[in-house]
Parts: sequence; C-alpha cells; structure tokens
Amino acid sequence: MRVLVFPSCNEPGLEIIDALCRHPRVEVFGAASVPEQEDPSVALLGARRAALPSLYDGGFYRALRALCAAWSIDLVFPTVDVVVEALSERELGNARVIAPSSALASMARSKTATYAAVEGLIPVARAFADGKPLPAFAKPDDGSASRGARLLSTVQAVAAARAEGLLVQEWLPGREYTVDCVGDASGELIGLAVRERVAVTAGLARTSRVVRNEAIEAGVRAVAERLRIAGPWFAQLREDAGGVARLMEINVRVGGSSGATRLAGMNIPLLAVLSFSGVSVVAPRVLAGMTVTRRLDRVGDVADFDDVIWDLDDTLLRADGTVDAELVGWLFRFANAGKRQWMVSKNPDPRGAMAAARIPDLFGAVVATDDKLVALPELARTHGIDLGRAVMVNDSNSEKLALERALPALRSFTPDAVWALRC
Repeated sequence: MRVLVFPSCNEPGLEIIDALCRHPRVEVFGAASVPEQEDPSVALLGARRAALPSLYDGGFYRALRALCAAWSIDLVFPTVDVVVEALSERELGNARVIAPSSALASMARSKTATYAAVEGLIPVARAFADGKPLPAFAKPDDGSASRGARLLSTVQAVAAARAEGLLVQEWLPGREYTVDCVGDASGELIGLAVRERVAVTAGLARTSRVVRNEAIEAGVRAVAERLRIAGPWFAQLREDAGGVARLMEINVRVGGSSGATRLAGMNIPLLAVLSFSGVSVVAPRVLAGMTVTRRLDRVGDVADFDDVIWDLDDTLLRADGTVDAELVGWLFRFANAGKRQWMVSKNPDPRGAMAAARIPDLFGAVVATDDKLVALPELARTHGIDLGRAVMVNDSNSEKLALERALPALRSFTPDAVWALRC
C-alpha cells in the first residue's frame, strides 16, 4: 500500500510517518507546500517527499492528482482540518482519501455545530452566563490547538470577546483529556484511548498519560455511534469545577500528540490505513498508566556526500568502552543509502576493538594510524574518495580544527551532530 501524507511537515504528519514507516507492506510518501528546508519530513522521507502548491492555489487539485498518479498512490492521508474537509469527497484518480464525509468534516470545524450534534450524549462546554464568577474563556468557533483562545478576567474583556465573534464559555479549571479514536471506512468505531494532557505547550501535549476513565469512554463511544466518523479523530475534554469532563471540540484527523497512544499499544494511523484498504481490523489493548513525554528532535539537510569516514574511540565506542548504539545504527542508515564508509582510527587494533564490541564491519577499509592528516589523503587517493563529497564523524575538537586547516574540503561532524546528515 502506498500512502501519501499531506501535509507531511506538521506534527500530525510526522506522527503518521513514524507510525507507518516500519510496516513491511506500507510505503510512505509525503508532500507539503512549505519550502523543503523548512520541512522536517524530508529527513524521514528523502526522495519520497514532493512539493505541492497551496490548497488555495488554483492548480492544487491538478498537481495532487498528478502526484498520486506518478507515485501510484493508494491512499491520501490528510493531516489538517481544512485539508480533511477539502479532500474528503474529492476524486483523486485511483487514490482514496482517509477521511469522513465532507458533512462531518465541516461539522467538526465548528464547535457550536459539534455541540448540537452530540447533544444529550456527553457533557459539553457551556456558554458563560453574565453575572457568573469570572474568569471566562474565549475561543474561535472554528479552530484548534488553542489558536486565538484566551482567558477573560473582566466584564469588559467578556464584552470585547463577544464583539469579536468569539465563543465565550465557562472556564474549565480541571484536568484536560484527549481521546484518540479511529473508525473504519464505514464509520464503525475500531478503538479509542484516553490520555490525560499532563503538560501542554502551544496547544500540544508535551507529556501525556494514558488512563482509563469509564465516564469519558462511555460518552465518546456514544458520540462515535451517533456520528460514525470514518478514519482517525479525537475529542478534547476538560473538567469543570465539579470534576465533570466536558467536551470542548472534536477534530477529524490524527492528533499531533497521539504518538503516546501508539506507544501504549494502538497504532491509529496503521489501523486507518488497513481499514481503508479493505482489511478487517481489531484494535489491540492499550496499556493504561503509561506516561509519554515528547522531545524536540533536530535534523539537518547535509545530503551532498558519497563517503563517510568514521573515527572509532570516543565515537562508535564510548569512553567507557560501551557501544554508542545510536551511532552504530547510522552505519546501517548510510549503508542502506548506498554511502561508502571508511574507518581511520588511532586505535592500534581497530578491527580487534570492533570485533570485541560486536560493531559490524561495514567499512571499505579500516586504517590504524598515529597521524590522520597523513592517513586521510592517502585513503582518498587509494580509494578514489572526493574529499569535497565526503564527511567525517570524529569526536576530537582539536583534530577537527587541524583537519579544517589541512583538508578544508572535508566536512567534519562530532557524534552529537551526526543528525545534520541526511540520507
């Protein structure tokens, strides 16, 4: 199955890529309308990432259909609410869109429409009544991830928010929850998982704890039965002063922090792909109690190299003699990408040290030397290495400075900076 994620550059897109990229029968592609150097999915997809015009460009649908045809795409996986709505019933040749009906996609973009649709099934956020104690909370009717939302502490602020056309609701001071859900292609709920949003930054849950909450689960199941949302979706709830969890919104896409649910046992993007491909699926159990904290990853775009020259001690082998497992993983990444690899080390017996540590020998040559400034040019001459298209991974800052002076064409990266390399 060939799956195109669009846009692939945002948090939901990156989560979908992570969730699908290791499945043996799924090939993941991506597309985005941002410049390549601003798209983190390039580091994950390489040549399987393409540029598309903006959704609002007159040539967007023509370009999308052409891309789907060129790559023989089976499924298009939209990752933004407005894109879900725009593509939900769009004809894209042989490609099917993982999305609910356009009516449901449109409903989910409006909080007031959502509240009306689920009335009586689940407690919802209530409008703020004048005369009630402040604060209140204002947010756009259309929007997600806390964009445009603000706390209102004065009567004047309430009036101003209403004048702007914002929803003004009771302040919900309690715990916040996201319920990650996935329906099959007919809208039948496959599975759900409740996670408490323990720490939130810019609308994204930095730390999530997977929990069991029977009241929330029952309410969301009732919503799922009535609405029959096909594909991934999630509900956002928050407790009021009395501890009642009230629905704030529904989004019919993958949640940016739903990787916590995947790590706890339920891979929502994969379940959606299988279901929309005609496979009957059952959701595995979710391990309640797991806490997942996200971290910021950094990737670079250095891709113009053919050869990688490695150091051994304090690089692939740590100072305490143990193997740096992440760096050894890069040996295979480079090998899979067709890069030639070489070892130049001051260790008197580098092959013996590698064998003792069970580091795989993926090198075209292993050179033991006391002087890398002499050994490196000789290695290049012997094996036809263009140092201008080579990089070196080496822990020593003094050696890096010496190499910069003697061999300026060779680019050197310390082990912590190997993520600058793209392959």
